This record gives sequence, C-alpha cells and structure tokens, in this order.
Amino acid sequence: MKKMNSKLSKLKKVVGRVKTASAKLEKDFETKFGVFKGKDWVEEARKYAEKQSKDMKKLLATDTKKVHAFVAKERKELEKLQKQLPAEVEKLRTFVLSQRKEFQKLITKVRKNTVKAAVRKTKPARKKAAGAAKKATTASTTA
Repeated sequence: MKKMNSKLSKLKKVVGRVKTASAKLEKDFETKFGVFKGKDWVEEARKYAEKQSKDMKKLLATDTKKVHAFVAKERKELEKLQKQLPAEVEKLRTFVLSQRKEFQKLITKVRKNTVKAAVRKTKPARKKAAGAAKKATTASTTA
C-alpha cells in the first residue's frame, strides 16, 4: 500500500508540474498574443463578413444587370446620334453663315442711318446756335 501511495504521490507531483507548466505557457502566450486567446470573436467576424459579402453580391448582381441593360440601350441611341451629327453640323453651319450675312447687312444699314442722322443733327444745331447768337445781339442792343 505504501508503494501505491508513493506512486500516487509521484503521479500527483507530475500532474501538478504539468499544470503549472501549462499555466505558465498559457500566461506567456496570452501576454505575447493576447488577441488570439479567444477565437470566438474572430469566427463571428468571419461569419458576419461572409454574410455581408453574399448580400452585397446579390445587390451588385441585380445592379450590374440593370447597368448593363442601360448601357446597351444608350449605346444604340448614341450610334444613331453619331450618324446624324455630320448632317446636323452642316445645317448649323449654313444657318450661322446666313445669320452672319444678315447681321452684316443690318450693321451696314445701321451705320449708314447713324451717319445720316448725325449729319442731320449737326446742321440744324448750327442754325439754332446762329439764331440764338443773333437774338442775343439784338437783345443786348435794344436793352
């Protein structure tokens, strides 16, 4: 029985040493890599990220389909417009040229009229000034 008790006590000592060694290792690991002690939050974060990525893929898949359809539709319309552009540019060019000619005609008419009006205004003004000078001289002589 003594042999068994001694073996049992030796076994208890060994188990105690293993426990202290594992506690020491755990403590050292925790101080160096404290973030990784509880892996529950890492697993939860991974699951959440996977769920979010699946949701985003679903949303993006529908959006990309809509965008693709819109781009295809707009491409057809743009091709039509590109075919029409040269003709429209030519129409605009002829319109601008005709407007320029008409505008130049109007400018020349306005210049002629302003010159004529200026000439008309200067001649009567001289007559009025001469008439006013005569009245002033006659008024001063009669007074």
